[in-house]
Amino acid sequence: MRDTMGNHYLCACVSWHPDYEWLVVEATTADLISLINDSTTLSTLLTTKGTRKMYCKWPEQSDSSEFYECEQFPIEILPQKDVYLELNQEDFKEYVLLLQQES
Repeated sequence: MRDTMGNHYLCACVSWHPDYEWLVVEATTADLISLINDSTTLSTLLTTKGTRKMYCKWPEQSDSSEFYECEQFPIEILPQKDVYLELNQEDFKEYVLLLQQES
């Protein structure tokens, strides 16, 4: 996801029932490439100090969502520290090239 200023944000869904809950953190192009290439974990990016972090809750029966900016996310809702995304690199090849061109 990107904002109007061109900043990238990584969004991680941590719950989908009964409400959708998302952790959102500002990320650099290098962060995203490292995540795709399994050089860093999702947990690492979500816990990096000094990055903009937001919690989003979208109740299932609602037309609107709630956003809260926070300094850190509760540890109990974060993914495990040693888990990598393990994506199919070929599926993300074009996206990685676009990110590299931005840098």
